[in-house]
Amino acid sequence: MCNERMFRTFWTSDLADLKQASIDAHIIWLVCNKPRCGVVNKIRLAAKYKYKRALKEAMLRDDQDIDDEISILYMQKDINQFWQKWTSKFSSKQCTPSVINGISGDREIADIFCDSFSGAHFRLVQG
Repeated sequence: MCNERMFRTFWTSDLADLKQASIDAHIIWLVCNKPRCGVVNKIRLAAKYKYKRALKEAMLRDDQDIDDEISILYMQKDINQFWQKWTSKFSSKQCTPSVINGISGDREIADIFCDSFSGAHFRLVQG
């Protein structure tokens, strides 16, 4: 799981505890040579399942809370807050570099990229 998810609003100390319990159970399972049956494996699977289930439920609750907040803002006609909340949930935040190797124009960057790869293709065909 991506570390940025850990800083989301749904993250609680209970989830942190469940995660640590799952990690601890996994380490014990590794020390015991990864048994596929028995008590150690059951403890590992139970801890993993409990953590994953709690995480999914927390994420779902968080999404529902945001959806409810967006709906309330819409019904209250608070357009600025509505769009701010909407954008925070649905907008993809892609960061595109504005300068690559000292070149800032999209066309110029694309040309250099094209030249670089066409040269590589030529070298592969020749070699």
